Amino acid sequence: MKMIPIAGLVALAACDRGDAGVPTQADAHAGHTTPGASEAPADPHAGHGTALAAAAPSPVTTRPEVAAAIGVRTVAARAGTTAPLYRAPATATFDPAGTRRVTVSAGGLLREDRVPRIGEGVRAGQVLARLWLPEVSAAFEELYVARPLGEPWASASRNRLLALGVPAADIDAAGQTVPETWTVRAPVSGVVVSRPARVGGWLGPGGVIAEIAPGDARVVEMVTAHPPATGTPVTLTDGAETWAATVSEVLPTAGPAGRSARLLPRGNIAVGRPLIATWHGPESAGIWVPRGAVVDTGARQLVFVAGGDTYTPRSVTLGVRTSDEVQILGGLDAGEHVVAAGTFLFDSETQMHGGGGGHAGHGG
Repeated sequence: MKMIPIAGLVALAACDRGDAGVPTQADAHAGHTTPGASEAPADPHAGHGTALAAAAPSPVTTRPEVAAAIGVRTVAARAGTTAPLYRAPATATFDPAGTRRVTVSAGGLLREDRVPRIGEGVRAGQVLARLWLPEVSAAFEELYVARPLGEPWASASRNRLLALGVPAADIDAAGQTVPETWTVRAPVSGVVVSRPARVGGWLGPGGVIAEIAPGDARVVEMVTAHPPATGTPVTLTDGAETWAATVSEVLPTAGPAGRSARLLPRGNIAVGRPLIATWHGPESAGIWVPRGAVVDTGARQLVFVAGGDTYTPRSVTLGVRTSDEVQILGGLDAGEHVVAAGTFLFDSETQMHGGGGGHAGHGG
């Protein structure tokens, strides 16, 4: 059992201030002996890169007044039911399901581009582009030849133009002169979300001139390791405003950060605005400790159990994590007191004395 070196540092600082009766650092370590059989011997391979099993952590002892002076705080592990609170970054965007793609049915050359910039609005019927479509021009020339011949040639030529995406009104109103360019108009009113075509570029059949989203088709997308179920209520905030939302779908795509989810907000959120989404997961029953009470050494997860002036590291099995607490599935009983603040001091002590293996960070 070891006296924590931090206590010695506090004692030295007290002596520097002229406090009487506080032991020095040498006093704090007085009486320490060579480790006995119960302690792990020094590893002759230490520092040579050999991966060996971590030694069992040793208890740490310090006086209660010293522990309080250096900010150590303990709490009792509680038994109860908690609904985990999750958070994830999110972004407002346009609903892809409501987005309309403006395409060309026949290949051609983009002669004039009138698509507004991304984020700007368009109205239904607004001219977006003018193109030279050789296949359409050839079909109109065929129509002019077929008309005097009557049926079925005139109908066949007309159907070919319809298949190329030419509106019936334009076909019926066409004279005997083939236009040099063909006009493409916005099919709906909304906001431009993409404009991939460029003047002078060739568009094949199905080529996209623009994508238009209805102005009210807003959704919020987020990626999380804890995807909520469809229908889960979510709160969105940008730090200044707050909106309510509902999970509309969890997408099948997954990445290193988790699954993507799409939310339907109640209210108008500016597209591109960064948000924070918060929601509760299903309730879980068990024993709970603060997140800061858990130390992750890489080889094991520990809590320091307080008993008088002794703090004993104990391996525990973790369950659900909330924003504030961690569920303990095994290794700790309800009512036992654990160190909730200052765990890094005890963790450092066990690391310096060979009691924790390679350090991988704190659970808090």
